[in-house]
Amino acid sequence: MIDGLRISSKHLQGPQGTFNGFDVNNPISKRIDYIFTKNFQVLYYRHIDDRLENNNHISDHLPVMAILKPLPMVKYPLKF
Repeated sequence: MIDGLRISSKHLQGPQGTFNGFDVNNPISKRIDYIFTKNFQVLYYRHIDDRLENNNHISDHLPVMAILKPLPMVKYPLKF
């Protein structure tokens, strides 16, 4: 398994981190949420920093979203 952010075709959308501790005054830099993948191409990777109308965080963790595309399966000929 590999960190999807490391192999994403596009740059990260959203803040670098995913943990905010409900603190709206500090930058979100601590990353504690991941999507790990195997046999997929990561087309897009995002940390979603949507907030309430009063600018408070909805949760102390940001949602992580990725768009994945299955990699073609490699078929090896059988050898007897």
